[in-house]
Amino acid sequence: MELGPIRVCDEFLHASFAGQEVNYLLMGGCHLHLPHVRVQVRQAPGRLAITSDVFARQIVLEAPGASGAVFQEHYFDLAPGQMRDVTIDDLAGSSKIIVGAYNGYPVSVRRHEPSGMGGVV
Repeated sequence: MELGPIRVCDEFLHASFAGQEVNYLLMGGCHLHLPHVRVQVRQAPGRLAITSDVFARQIVLEAPGASGAVFQEHYFDLAPGQMRDVTIDDLAGSSKIIVGAYNGYPVSVRRHEPSGMGGVV
């Protein structure tokens, strides 16, 4: 089976095995031609569900004004349609969370209130 030419600046490898998922870049990050990503965030008590429409490079979570906010995961890649569930251990007094990606604009969500599931941002 012929796959055709590989364009190392535009492609990545996504693999899943035994419940683990990994993304492998064929070219260093500064040489990639990444499309603009739209990160979507759903919030529930103590966690965030993060997805993207295209490959998202280096998802980062921040809690502005907090001293010592702790997230279970940080600086990870997402394949298109892949979902990552991130546990929030402590927001250390911050009223919002900012979720950003190397190839997209940051998304801001307010700290979850106990009234139910937050919306898609």
